[in-house]
Amino acid sequence: MSSNAEEGIEGLEPQELFRAALGDASGDPEAAERAAEEEKRVRAEIEERLPDLELFELLGRGGMGYVYRARQKKLDREVALKVIAPEAEGRAGFAERFAREAQALARLNHPNLVAVHDYGQDGSFGWLVMEYVDGSNLRDLIRAGKLEPAEALALVPKICDALQYAHDQGVVHRDVKPENILIDREGGVKIADFGLAKLIGTPAALVSLTGTQEVLGTFRYMAPEQLDSPLEVDHRADIYSLGVVFYEMLTGEIPMGRFDPPSLCSTASVDVDEVVLRALQKEPARRYQRASEVKSDLESLGRESRGAEPVQKIATFAVASVVFSGAGSLPLVYAAVIVLSKLGRSGVAFSPSLSVLAMTIFGLVLMFIGRQLGVHALNKIRHAWPRLHGAGAAIVGAWGGILLIANVMILALSLELSNPAAIPPPVLVAAPLLLLASDVVFIILYRRRFLESCRAE
Repeated sequence: MSSNAEEGIEGLEPQELFRAALGDASGDPEAAERAAEEEKRVRAEIEERLPDLELFELLGRGGMGYVYRARQKKLDREVALKVIAPEAEGRAGFAERFAREAQALARLNHPNLVAVHDYGQDGSFGWLVMEYVDGSNLRDLIRAGKLEPAEALALVPKICDALQYAHDQGVVHRDVKPENILIDREGGVKIADFGLAKLIGTPAALVSLTGTQEVLGTFRYMAPEQLDSPLEVDHRADIYSLGVVFYEMLTGEIPMGRFDPPSLCSTASVDVDEVVLRALQKEPARRYQRASEVKSDLESLGRESRGAEPVQKIATFAVASVVFSGAGSLPLVYAAVIVLSKLGRSGVAFSPSLSVLAMTIFGLVLMFIGRQLGVHALNKIRHAWPRLHGAGAAIVGAWGGILLIANVMILALSLELSNPAAIPPPVLVAAPLLLLASDVVFIILYRRRFLESCRAE
């Protein structure tokens, strides 16, 4: 790199590189005044050349141009208008490359990519009319500290979908950064600004808007090969940039030099470290080879994190269901014994006392609570498949009370219709045991059915 210091880095002057890395905020009043005058000139030229567009505010300014919120008068719709910066327009062969790549980018049609509605050129004046996203960019959310790890894990798969689609169409973004990731008011993700895009398989002389030898992008998000071998950059450079964005979403910091894994700088799970660090591998061959692989691994982590809940919460619900069912069975069984003993005395009229009624109601209430807790635990366990911690206890809690009540009712009916004094003692013992065995068989069969329903979902 030092040998090219005087000639610039692959055609880019060192001053330009540092300006791109540091942004426009130089703190120089004269530079700010010049920028304001330049923007005023650009706005006037837009109003003259594109009378069908009503300009609103300036949304942003980058190395490649200006972006405005505007309205297409004929269609009465809001759009984003990007006008290529004058310094870009003056580069040799720019007009031809701009037309070719604008057509290629207009082919991209994906819900997570900003759509290109139209483009045009008038001499050295070039513009793109794009979908307007009503929301904010990811940079604003990071600065505001509004992103939790769970939200980052929900957004990144959508970014992966968009990048994978673009890569499948032969387009590499080459400038994935928070400013170019837009979040609409419904939480949807839109990747914008393919101004530095490279078409995979395009001859070297035609590769991009930025020329054949220039190193452009945003320095802190660029893959190492974008500096070392700009002509050999492929889709894996976007995956590296995605890793940088992901790390920043989790920690609020850029992974420069030696950096800690995200789990040490945030509340992110240790399992997320492996995904982020693999995306940030310096060697492209050691990174993820497809953006869809990043999404797949994150979704796998999501399933495992949901599966961790049974260990801490679902098992508690399951055990509580058994405790309530068991506690409710004690007064209920005691009340049932009193009733059955009275019914077993021939010729004795029986009317339940208030204490028996109170024990019965109290037992039923506890068993109902146990039933509800058991059903709740089963629903959560089904959602957390394949980790089934507490399934056995939840099934017993959900069905044990109902089976016990059914057994008591069967025994009471049997004694009422028969002469208890004439029933042999072995039968009196065998009947409850048979009912208990049937309960066990029912629970085993239900457990098998429950497992099958989990697999089906």
